[in-house]
Amino acid sequence: MNIPHAKNNLYQTPAPNRENKEQNDNDIKFQYINAANGISPEELYKLEDVFHYNRDKKIIKEIRQNVKDHEHRVKERAEDLERARLKEAQAENLEWRLRS
Repeated sequence: MNIPHAKNNLYQTPAPNRENKEQNDNDIKFQYINAANGISPEELYKLEDVFHYNRDKKIIKEIRQNVKDHEHRVKERAEDLERARLKEAQAENLEWRLRS
């Protein structure tokens, strides 16, 4: 049996191309802007500069981490609110049962 060359291997993950990298950068920028509840035109220019014109991997890494931290806090807050909602519903259900 012949082992396929790497370029013919269906299971090999292709290296990210330029379009994928740009899409990923755009996703991170959008998430960053969303986490900041919007940014000024000057901040947008700085963001574009860091990602495109004078790419700074260190700052991009910090932005990615900030976005990740923000999303984690949002998720935790949503879970806290859902737990509180469920407890309130349980309390109302128990109160209703006691009155019946």
